[in-house]
Amino acid sequence: MGWLTGTDMFNMNLSQASVIIRKWAPVTLVKKASCPAILAYGCQDKVPHARSSDSMVPVSNFIGLTNKLAQAGVSYDGKLFTGINHGEVAGNFNNGGSGTWVVDRLAAFKAKHFDTNPSLSQIQQMDP
Repeated sequence: MGWLTGTDMFNMNLSQASVIIRKWAPVTLVKKASCPAILAYGCQDKVPHARSSDSMVPVSNFIGLTNKLAQAGVSYDGKLFTGINHGEVAGNFNNGGSGTWVVDRLAAFKAKHFDTNPSLSQIQQMDP
């Protein structure tokens, strides 16, 4: 988060850091002009519930973000993987795990939503 915001958050108290985190949370940045998104989240529990999380991100973030994307009409592809921690989502290739899903989905998602050589006018229309 410090890299994204250009802010040294290590020396901040929790209330100061929370303001910055809320401002830059993905769910707060979604607009109708947002680009399509692909989401892969983990959940340590086998059956997700309101307080479920992986080792870092609450499952409620996945639910809130997918709801916001849908409300804004932004195309997305997302999946919640149960019984897995945050850092394991992209690297789990065992028995067709989450890593396999991510790799398989990326090429198809890119081909569907993104021109490999966008024109200058397409780039200028993108929301920063």
